[in-house]
Amino acid sequence: MRAYYTVTNAGRDCIQYRARLHELWNHTRPDLPMDPHQLSDQVRSILRRNALSRAELEQLKVEVGTQMNKEPTDPIEPVIPMTPPRRRSTIYQLTRNEHIYMQQKKNVELVNSYVAVKITESVSLLETSHLVYCAATTVAILLDLPVRPFTHCQDLKPDQEPPWRKRLLKTINKIRTDISYIHIYLTTRNPSKNV
Repeated sequence: MRAYYTVTNAGRDCIQYRARLHELWNHTRPDLPMDPHQLSDQVRSILRRNALSRAELEQLKVEVGTQMNKEPTDPIEPVIPMTPPRRRSTIYQLTRNEHIYMQQKKNVELVNSYVAVKITESVSLLETSHLVYCAATTVAILLDLPVRPFTHCQDLKPDQEPPWRKRLLKTINKIRTDISYIHIYLTTRNPSKNV
């Protein structure tokens, strides 16, 4: 707990303390190696189980605070993880392609500003639809995205019916056959008992 309070400035700076706690622990206790996760779990366990009373914890805080004020401490160097070579090339590639991204962003903003002006001037839904389609096509061409030709829903093949219509016709035909059986049963004098 003393190492925890030393690293967190008597409990006042608890943000990202694991690496600092690990470094301090390895410096003071090299005979007992522990990883940062184990150390933070130990601290949480002590606090949760109330292994030390509140008075003892406060006394530790005061001792650490006075000790920190008395002796100048060397700042603990932050632990900077090494970036693997794969990650380095990705970061470099992102910065190298940044000018392309900025140009594309400018193009999209230009089209957006033009569409914002024209959309307020449009008077019909058809005109607005065409405007939005043209803007989307323009942006797709500028960004080198594939653009498929525009197709209307009515452009289906003449022999092809939509699935909902096929289902509806099938249901209607089934109901018609049931009605015809009922009609025959009601109109005949001696109906069959099989119906």
